[in-house]
Amino acid sequence: MNYVQHMNILMENIRKDPRLNPTHISLYLSLFRLWNILRFPESFYINREDVMQVAKIGAKGTYHRCIKDLDN
Repeated sequence: MNYVQHMNILMENIRKDPRLNPTHISLYLSLFRLWNILRFPESFYINREDVMQVAKIGAKGTYHRCIKDLDN
């Protein structure tokens, strides 16, 4: 995993996609950080409350909407 290359691709995708807002970006970066800490496994479990706290997301509905949007 090339961290810089991944971040450059992310930033380009953010620039091109008008659907992404700061909450999506914060959530993605929080998940990317966790993935990095775990050394980039193919899959991993997350704790919603922990991710929401790092991403500064206060509502479960917002979290679920953004996670679904990012998955799409």
